[in-house]
Amino acid sequence: MKNKLKILYIHHGASQGGAPRSLSFLIEKLDKKIFEPIVICMSDKRNIELFEKVGARVIFDDRLGAFHGSEVTGMSLGLFYHNIKTIIPTYKYIKKYIRNIQPDIVHLNSTCLFIAARAIKKYNSHIPVVCHVREPLLNNMFGDILKIMNRKYVNFFIAIDKFDAKTIDVSNDKLEVIYNFVDMNVYNSDILSDDLRKEFNIRENSLIFLSLARVIPQNGVKEAIEAIRDHIDEEDQLHFFFVGDNLEDNSKYAVEIREEASMLDHVHILPFRDDVVQLIASADVMVAPFTRPHFARSIIEAASMGKPSIGTDIGGPQELIVDKKTGLLFNVNEFLEFIECCKRMKNKELRLQMGENAKEFAKENFSADTNVNKTIQVYYKLLKGSI
Repeated sequence: MKNKLKILYIHHGASQGGAPRSLSFLIEKLDKKIFEPIVICMSDKRNIELFEKVGARVIFDDRLGAFHGSEVTGMSLGLFYHNIKTIIPTYKYIKKYIRNIQPDIVHLNSTCLFIAARAIKKYNSHIPVVCHVREPLLNNMFGDILKIMNRKYVNFFIAIDKFDAKTIDVSNDKLEVIYNFVDMNVYNSDILSDDLRKEFNIRENSLIFLSLARVIPQNGVKEAIEAIRDHIDEEDQLHFFFVGDNLEDNSKYAVEIREEASMLDHVHILPFRDDVVQLIASADVMVAPFTRPHFARSIIEAASMGKPSIGTDIGGPQELIVDKKTGLLFNVNEFLEFIECCKRMKNKELRLQMGENAKEFAKENFSADTNVNKTIQVYYKLLKGSI
C-alpha cells in the first residue's frame, strides 16, 4: 500500500473564530486514504478536540508562539514583547517536530508563523511550505517584518481574499486567491430555527441582527452599539446580537462594551457558541461593522443560508457583499449609515430577495468542494516542484 502524504498544519491561535474553523473544514474534506493530516497548535487546548474531530492527529505545545503583525491583532508593547519572547522556543521545537514527523508538506495557517517556516527550511530546504494569508498585514515596520520573512521562507501563499493578497506583495506565480469556503450541506437555507427568539423572548415580528466576531476594537462593536443606543429605540423592534465575547477578557474595551449593552434591552453580548448554524438560522441579517479590514467568515456562512449582510466598505466585507444585491455596505467612518441600513432591512421583500441573491453568490464563490480541490491542487503542484 502506498504511503499517505503527511501534511503538517501549524495553527497559531485560539480554537474559536474564523481561522481555526476554516482550517478544520479543510482537514475534514481531505481524503484520509491519501492524506495524513497532523496539526500542531499552541495556545488553546480546545484546539485538540476541534482538529481531532475532523480526523487529524493533534500535537499541543504551549511553548510555541506566533509573531503577530496584522490589521486584526494590531500592535502594542505587550504584543511585541510576546512576539520576541517566543522566537527562540518556537524555532527550536518546530525543528524537533519536523525531524520527528518528516512531513511531505507543511501548511502554515497564518503569516504570523514565519518563525516556523524558517525552522523548517533550516532543517530541510526541500520541504514545501505553503502559508495561508488570512489577515491583511499592518502597513508599518511590523507588517514589513512578516512580509519579508514570509517571502524568504514560504514557497507558496493562499490568500482568502484579494485584499489580503495585495498586502503580502508577491508575484502571481507564488500566490493564489482561494476564498474561505462553506460546506453547503451544513450551512443551507433549509435549516430553520427560532432559538434566539425563544431564548431571549423576542417577538416574531422583530428583526434579529447577528454579529459573529470577536468583541475587539477592530470589529467595530463599540461603534455599532453606540449608534444603536443613539438612534434605535425598542419600539423599532430591532434586536442586535454580538456573539464573540471572551469572558476572560477584562480589558477596558471589553468591560465598557458589556456595561453599555447591559443598559440596552435590544442589544445582547454573548460569548462564542458552538451552535453557529442555529444562530444564523435564527437571525434575519448578518452584520460585520468592522473598522479594520479583514475577512468575515460570518458573511459567507450567512449567505449560504440565504441571509443578507450589512458591512463596512473596507477590505473584507466589500469583497464578500455585493452592495444592494446580496446586502448593504456603509461608510466605515459614518455609523449613522449603519443604522439606516438596518432600518432598510425592515423591508421584508428587499431582505428576502437579497438573501436569495446572497445564496447564489455563495454557491458561485464559496463552495467547499471547489475550494478544497483548489487547495489540494496547490499541494500536488508543490510536491511536483511545478510552482
